[in-house]
This record gives sequence, structure tokens and C-alpha cells, in this order.
Amino acid sequence: EFCHLPHVFRQAQLGKKRRATLQDMPAWKAKAFIFPILREKVLAFDSSFETRSAFEHLLRAGRMNPKAAVPEATRNDRAMACALRGTSLRLLFASLQRSVLHERERAARAAAEALEERLRRVAMAAAHP
Repeated sequence: EFCHLPHVFRQAQLGKKRRATLQDMPAWKAKAFIFPILREKVLAFDSSFETRSAFEHLLRAGRMNPKAAVPEATRNDRAMACALRGTSLRLLFASLQRSVLHERERAARAAAEALEERLRRVAMAAAHP
């Protein structure tokens, strides 16, 4: 997910309508959509103590309750969750930075950047043992 090698398939992306929907959502709801999916993907990529700690720091900085969940009640909510699950880690981080974390949430933005950098280092170490 963090490599620069050519891939046979194109990564899934959020369409213009889904990006706009995510930007128009209240921050708490957008975070409740992205954080659980991001957690799942981050821990599948690297479940080391350092990565888990970096993710927990992001949760605290983003003022996100790790047990909070949005009820995927509407069809649009289910479609949004499905679209987010189909995206790459890189795109989830980009969506988090662009649509969910506001400019004034500097600590959360810094925590997201630190976590993303941590994952890059893990990927580089795995690619070049």
C-alpha cells in the first residue's frame, strides 16, 4: 500500500460525490466512519506496539472514542462505509487530512502524519531487509 511498484490493478478511489459527502458530514460522523476502517487497515499492515501506540495517539489527538460507531442505518451510510473499506491506506490518510481533520486540529494532523510516516518506514524496512 505504500510502495511505488507498478500494480496490475487500479486502486479504488472515492468518487467526487463520495468525497463531497464526506466533506459535508459533521466531523464526529466522518471520524466515526474513517477511524474504525483506518484502524483495521493499519493493524493489518503492522500490528507492532509502536504502530498501535501511534494509532492510539491519533485517536486521542482527534478526540475520537475508539468504541464509538456510527450506525450504518441508511443506504448512503452503508455505501460510504463500503467505499472507504475498498480504498488504500494512503487514500484513507488523504481523506482524513483533507475532509475530516480541520485545520485547527493541528495535534491530530501531526499524529496522522506521524502514523503515516511510521507505516512508510515499516514498508521500506520490509522491502529492503
